[in-house]
Amino acid sequence: MNTAARIRELDGIRGIAILMVLIWHYITCQLDITAEQNLASSVLQLTTIFRSGVDLFFVLSGFLIGGIILDNHKRPNFLKVFWIRRTCRILPVLVFLLLACFVLKSILDNTRFAWLFDNLMPWWTYATFTQNIAMGLKSAFGGNFLGITWSLAVEEQFYLLAPLLILIMGEKIWIKILLPLVLIAFALRLHFSGFYTFTNFPFRMDALLLGVLVAVTYRKEQLWLDLKAYKHIIFMLFLITFVMTIGLVKLKVSASLVFLSLAIFYSTFLIVALLYSNSRLTKVLRSGTLCFFGSISYGLYMYHQAVSGLLHGWLRNGSVPALQGHFSFMVTSAAFLLSILLAWISYKSFESFFLKLGRKSDYGSIEKTTT
Repeated sequence: MNTAARIRELDGIRGIAILMVLIWHYITCQLDITAEQNLASSVLQLTTIFRSGVDLFFVLSGFLIGGIILDNHKRPNFLKVFWIRRTCRILPVLVFLLLACFVLKSILDNTRFAWLFDNLMPWWTYATFTQNIAMGLKSAFGGNFLGITWSLAVEEQFYLLAPLLILIMGEKIWIKILLPLVLIAFALRLHFSGFYTFTNFPFRMDALLLGVLVAVTYRKEQLWLDLKAYKHIIFMLFLITFVMTIGLVKLKVSASLVFLSLAIFYSTFLIVALLYSNSRLTKVLRSGTLCFFGSISYGLYMYHQAVSGLLHGWLRNGSVPALQGHFSFMVTSAAFLLSILLAWISYKSFESFFLKLGRKSDYGSIEKTTT
């Protein structure tokens, strides 16, 4: 199979993930729940699962980055090019967000925009992708302008460790330790409790590593052909994992088990999307709308909380983002549209420029390593 070919379904999955995050933050987290508001309570119950949009991002990142590592780790410029390309993808948006945060914090009324700026982590933690560790120690995300970046730190720590380990251990051993590490993450969450188990890499690596395992399976030609032969059974397993995951979330069982169940469910979802690629079953994943949201997902993820906090703080006299009437609904809707516009401009301008710049770095041919 051509692992270098672009799989449009993956853009659609990325679009689903960002829409889940937006629904969680713009609807579920903003609902004003009282005993009399049965509709709001029903919406809250229906949208609770959308909190796991980040878990879907983790699985997808594990698949994509794991695939890049597997395809290129034997090439002469692997580490250099890998980190140059990751830097070009990640840093421009992050630097823009950090500058916007600390400049606006210095000029705006911090009391009015307390939701955004109160209890930010030290600036250097955001610059070094260690803010998730600081958040774990403080048991809080801190100011919501940058609170969303905890997951970015988890992924960056994965980007740092995964390519180093495959070079140190070799591909065979690296692949063999993936599943044990998944189980270790589950065991760590069972043994420890605290906010840090939500934000720190060792406790959240199972979703990323299951994504890598899907990438490994996808590159084993005979194994993948066998899965294709039984793809209808795989689809049934996907439906079973979906029902089980929804049940575990509804029953509010151990968070450790829920995270693992979500990771397995989203990994199965990814496998189904790949097995049924270009079929009628996955047509919705190739839709223009989902792929559009997928294309701007990184900027949209990074900007949407800042935009929401700024609009609510400005138009609602310092109020935190909350759906408490028609006007607040209009403000949240405006934040949604403005976030999309900002993310689109960001992607079309400097993000695309830096992505092209990163692609100019070449891994080199494998043959060079054997001469």
